[in-house]
Amino acid sequence: MNAAAVIHVRGRAHVVAIASGSVSDAIHILDIATGRTAFTRSLPETVTLESAEGDRAILRTTSHTNP
Repeated sequence: MNAAAVIHVRGRAHVVAIASGSVSDAIHILDIATGRTAFTRSLPETVTLESAEGDRAILRTTSHTNP
């Protein structure tokens, strides 16, 4: 796990988590109350969690192949 933060979606707490892999990074959004995954996306880039506040998370991606 690279980074994690709590955001609130429609009044419910969710965890935004970034997991790093050797070839790609994954973004996960998990509903804390149910433990269910609300969203997952794997990207062939480095993903950085810049900030999180309220119902928003700001992510930055960096390509492995393009500077």
